[in-house]
This record gives sequence, structure tokens and C-alpha cells, in this order.
Amino acid sequence: VGDVLEKYFKALGGKDKASQVEDVKIELNASIQGQNLKITLMNKLPNLSYNEVSMNGNPVMVQYFDGEKGGISQMGSKMPVTDDMAKDMAFQAAVFPELAFSDYGIDPQLTGVEQIGVKKAYAVEYQLPSGSKSIAYYDVESGLKIRSVTFVNTPQGSVEQSMDYENYKEVEGIKFPYTIIQ
Repeated sequence: VGDVLEKYFKALGGKDKASQVEDVKIELNASIQGQNLKITLMNKLPNLSYNEVSMNGNPVMVQYFDGEKGGISQMGSKMPVTDDMAKDMAFQAAVFPELAFSDYGIDPQLTGVEQIGVKKAYAVEYQLPSGSKSIAYYDVESGLKIRSVTFVNTPQGSVEQSMDYENYKEVEGIKFPYTIIQ
């Protein structure tokens, strides 16, 4: 696993440079059935985050973690945040979660090489602080992360959430994906 993560950070622009990134703001735009969506994702060290999904300018989902507790609001209704959810939100607030593995006692395991579209990728599996399973896929050739999958426990059972990362571009010496598909 160490070699895979080392190659990932080298591909991004270096582990030292990545660890110096203090905050990131990502703005995404989408259109679903004629409705315009704007998604704003913000992370700031040490473990602050704010995520918002707006439809036609109106917030429909807000999720935040203030370093101690988290909150979720959907369509104006507040939802409870369990202790397990708050633990995961704290970890996921890291600008680069791979840098926070040791801080949260996470022991990633290389589980093999899998085909992701036309690319071969190393599959690195780990348990989130809540115990939920996640898998990150790193392109064998470039080293860049091309997919992440998290299995979220819900009352209806485990639900898979995946994100694909493409079109990496350099910003101040660090590469970030400019296309994220969920």
C-alpha cells in the first residue's frame, strides 16, 4: 500500500506539497431534468468541511463539520448526525484523506488490481472510523486516484456511493480532478 500511496502523491505533485494545502473549494455544476444544480464542496485543515447542493439558487442539502460536530439539512429539515456519522465526517473533512489515515488509526490494505473502465487500478480498501468500508482505486500507470467507493450503512442496508475522478489539472503545483462523476 505504501508504494501505491507514494506514487499517488508523486503524481499529484508531491506529498510535502499536498500536506501544505490548507483548504480546498470545489464548485460543480450539473443539470438534472432541466433543473440547474450547483454543488459546493469546501474542506479546511484540520477537519472542517461545508458541502452544499443548490437547485436553481436554493439550497436543498447542506452538510457541515465544524471540527467537533456535524450537521445535515435537507430541504430545510435538519437530520440527526450520529456519533459514527460525525467520526466519518471528521476524517472526510481532510483535504487529502490519505494523509489522515494514521491520524484516525486507519490501516489501508491493497486488495488487488481491478479494471476500471479502460484502466487498470490498484484497489486499496480501508475502514472508515465508523467501520464502514471504503475502496480507493489508483491508476496503475499514472498513480492518480480514479475512483472512490464508500459503502454507507442505512436502515435499508448497505448502499454503495461511488465517485470517479478525471481530467486532472495542476493548481499551484498540485493536481486536482476537474471532472468528478457520481
